[in-house]
Amino acid sequence: MHCCKAVFLFGLPLMFSSLFCAQVTGEPLIRRSDDNETTLRSRLDAYHRQTAPLVNYYSARGIHTAIDASKSPNVVFASIVAAFSTATEAPARATACKDEVFFI
Repeated sequence: MHCCKAVFLFGLPLMFSSLFCAQVTGEPLIRRSDDNETTLRSRLDAYHRQTAPLVNYYSARGIHTAIDASKSPNVVFASIVAAFSTATEAPARATACKDEVFFI
């Protein structure tokens, strides 16, 4: 049988989730043993601990752009394009920072 690999939210009624998975693949819905609040909190904590130093490092060099992903897809996409455009418009900055990234 094929695994549907669908993602289910905890708030979704289990009956619906099981029914969906059974309809798609005929398999029962399986929940991973580490699929719990404690593990999620630990993973998020590790993500923030490991990401914050990188954000600080690149922000201090003026080469970090934050994108608000809670906006509409069109606004997020436009923000990303603008960030790439800004990065490629300033080749003089490359001599000031060896970590400059250019998108062509």
